[in-house]
Amino acid sequence: LPNAARRATVDLDERCACESGCASGQEVKLSIPRFPVHVVMRRTPIASRWASEQWAPWSVEVAGIPRDDLEVTPLEPVSFRDDVEMSLWRFAGFALDLPHSEAEGYYLNLREDVPRVFVMWRRDDARTPPVHPVYATLSYHEAARSMDGGETVDPVPMPMEILAWADAYVAGNCQPQSSEAGAGEGR
Repeated sequence: LPNAARRATVDLDERCACESGCASGQEVKLSIPRFPVHVVMRRTPIASRWASEQWAPWSVEVAGIPRDDLEVTPLEPVSFRDDVEMSLWRFAGFALDLPHSEAEGYYLNLREDVPRVFVMWRRDDARTPPVHPVYATLSYHEAARSMDGGETVDPVPMPMEILAWADAYVAGNCQPQSSEAGAGEGR
């Protein structure tokens, strides 16, 4: 991975800080492209007296190139595999955003051995399939806030194209700050 060497030299307690002055109260306007993706959900049969199947995100697929003016509209899901082993459904019409306020969450994710895309999803038995993704994010913090609020969030491996895009953003917008500098912030 391109940032493996950088990860090896980073102290576990380092934090991310905005390089462009936003910590001092200045408003920062950045043009950050959105990355179009599809979310694939998987149904697996299970042997249990309480449920006959288990659903979870299976992958996030690249659906185009990042663009500043990207507009997405969720489309009807499409089943592209259905056998005794599993069912896979593709949900098109999602985009990954990189709001600057989540920079630390991206930084923490990208320094892991296996960076992830976090998919927040819900079950709705009135739909076919009975699950649907709500959003995908690269931020640990955003995923944690959703889970704290009672939502279901599961990680999937990050495709290399998304990793390169997010790594370039983090390299230009997030600089490690020693834990001593943030010690008085009431973490």
